[in-house]
Amino acid sequence: MVSLATFSVGFGTGLLMLIGFLLFGTLFALFSLISARVTLEFMVSAIKTAQNTSEIAAAQRR
Repeated sequence: MVSLATFSVGFGTGLLMLIGFLLFGTLFALFSLISARVTLEFMVSAIKTAQNTSEIAAAQRR
């Protein structure tokens, strides 16, 4: 917890670092979650596309 350790330097600096950590840490976590969701959605869509393609190919062989 670097942000809490900066309170030893000064209250204003520590408070600024704490607010910055909370703001940017939250933004980083949100960006990470969105990136993970998009990646998983891409994987699911690729699998569904492959399944549909194999069904179309099987239907054309009949």
